[in-house]
Amino acid sequence: MTSSHFGWIGVLFLALLTACGGEDGAVASLFDVGDGRQLYLACEGQGSPTVVMEAGGAGHSGSWRFVQPEVADFTRVCVYDRAGTGRSGSIPPHPTIQAISKDLRTLLAAARVDPPYVLVGHSLGGIIARQFATQHPAEVVGMVLVDTSQGDPRTRFQAALTPEEWQRYRSTSHDADFVIPEGIDLLGPDLADTPLVVLSAGIFGGDAPPDLAEKLDSVRLELQRELLDLSSNSTHVIADSDHAIPTNQPELVAGAVRQVVEDVRSDRE
Repeated sequence: MTSSHFGWIGVLFLALLTACGGEDGAVASLFDVGDGRQLYLACEGQGSPTVVMEAGGAGHSGSWRFVQPEVADFTRVCVYDRAGTGRSGSIPPHPTIQAISKDLRTLLAAARVDPPYVLVGHSLGGIIARQFATQHPAEVVGMVLVDTSQGDPRTRFQAALTPEEWQRYRSTSHDADFVIPEGIDLLGPDLADTPLVVLSAGIFGGDAPPDLAEKLDSVRLELQRELLDLSSNSTHVIADSDHAIPTNQPELVAGAVRQVVEDVRSDRE
């Protein structure tokens, strides 16, 4: 066999390694997660810990398109499409937060993206990240929660509003119709002194009736502050943005991730 043949074999072997994942290197592929389903995962950058980003309820891997390149400058970072979103296959019937978390763990194993992980979750993605940390506490060394909350915030909204105000909120807000997977009400996990950054939207209002906005915003901020109690090593940052922080202020999200990654690395020294 000629040397040129060896060169082509080397190129093909390298391409195979890249497609299958590994400790470092770019990945952009579909991986089997069981039941005939495939999920899409994309990783770039090098270094440890690996950052895994979980999009909000209506989002997918593209939600992090402005954040991922910035994080890839200082460590490996992976984004993915949950079942039924983006490039991934259909969603199983009656999905729960626990099932979504299990899908993510299966996907990371199939792609050979090994722990330790820093989890970054936006909105519903933050609750999924917390569930993952509950199921796999030894694998999670840091967390960034981006405008997420404790459980379904609408439960707290209803408690804070009069029955008449609640009906007006439900009739005008798109959030009132959003279907959240079962299993969302979490009490944990107990992150001990695991580095945690909570990013909160500083611009509220949305499509809620103007006269209810201040009351609802107060509840939202209270929910955000409660997340700080998950860890004794937590930081709260208020964004100059509405709920879409990853799109509006990607540098703020990347900065929070860098803070957590550097904290994790200093603990190893």
